[in-house]
Amino acid sequence: MKPHADRASAPPRDRVEEFQGLYGPYQVSERLIQRIWLRGELDLARLHTVSGKTIRVIRPGEWNLLGGPDFLGADLEIDGRRMTGDVEIHFREADWFTHGHQHDPAYEKVILHLVLFPGGSGRHPALTRRGREIEMAVLVDLLWHDLEEYAANDAVARISGLSDDRALELLLELEPEERRARLRQLARERWNLKVHFAGIRIKRLGWSRACHASAMEILGYSRNRSAMLMTADRYPVETWGEREADPDEILGRSDIPWQFQGVRPANQPRIRLNQYAVMASGAGSWIERLDEWPGSLAALMPGSVDGSVGELRRTLDLFHLRRRLKTVVMNRAVSGPRADSMAVDGFLPLLATRGNSDLFALWFAWPAGDVPERWRSTLKQAGVAGKDRSTPFTQGWFQGLIGLLLGLPIEG
Repeated sequence: MKPHADRASAPPRDRVEEFQGLYGPYQVSERLIQRIWLRGELDLARLHTVSGKTIRVIRPGEWNLLGGPDFLGADLEIDGRRMTGDVEIHFREADWFTHGHQHDPAYEKVILHLVLFPGGSGRHPALTRRGREIEMAVLVDLLWHDLEEYAANDAVARISGLSDDRALELLLELEPEERRARLRQLARERWNLKVHFAGIRIKRLGWSRACHASAMEILGYSRNRSAMLMTADRYPVETWGEREADPDEILGRSDIPWQFQGVRPANQPRIRLNQYAVMASGAGSWIERLDEWPGSLAALMPGSVDGSVGELRRTLDLFHLRRRLKTVVMNRAVSGPRADSMAVDGFLPLLATRGNSDLFALWFAWPAGDVPERWRSTLKQAGVAGKDRSTPFTQGWFQGLIGLLLGLPIEG
């Protein structure tokens, strides 16, 4: 509940609701919904009020973590009319009245009420203290991902800035083999979740669109993932193979929120769009090449990852498998950690879902994509990986560490 305007210096409570996912309950906070709005991680092109008016977001507003509306000074165009004012976000329409905003002068400048879920049978439009009715929009059908996936990704983002000291202490309290066993177990849980989300994406979009959206989203990590998802929606994979999608034209669109400032040179959207154009220009569809890439590998997949990771990589012939993915499927367009991120975050979970096969061993042994350097230090100090060539850093070890960190209390 937000504090009243006369207590604006006190931070608001972050309301949290719990939902049931396939692998148990998960929590979503109002602050997560606020972050989705701030980053534009939803299909803004389809944003409209419940009364049917179109909304164009010119600027989402300044995120307000004190008392009063959630976003101040937003610049919007509603039904063709340019408006500047505040934006308030809730789970449901009735929360406006539950929190008493209709009596609070701090909410007089609100021009848009965003709610995650639609209301019941009867509407109760938000009103200001002076009785002005506020336009409302519902977000749930505009989300790029399942709500559970947003919550999972948000949790990982929150631990990225934490100290790893406690995780290292927990690992060192175990015997060496127990450390590895615990990380393997946590990695398996992370894999199952990724496959679950891949299945949702395939069900929602179909196979080709799911692959197309996943590849573009990963190329956009992290500042332009939403813009790349919008691009994937507006420019289907066929338009790239036929060279109808023009990166220069795409970058010039005002309805795609490209981010340029603070983006490393290698991650600039022009470079990433051109990489995807090259990837899609090889012989046949790159998605068909992806389909053919693993071959009969699933039938040969080891049932466990209990032994040496180095030996597992040799058994899977991972060196040649990885090279074939980059040269044939990706058409040599993407290299380095981003190519590995595309494999472990996108392609392998999608392929496992489509083929109803367990590719966990391959995913575990695969080199990790972009990971913080301090995570490497944690695994090395724990004696898990990085000692020599027989104990390489892998996706599985890092995902196990993420699982361990997610189990630790997070402040704020």
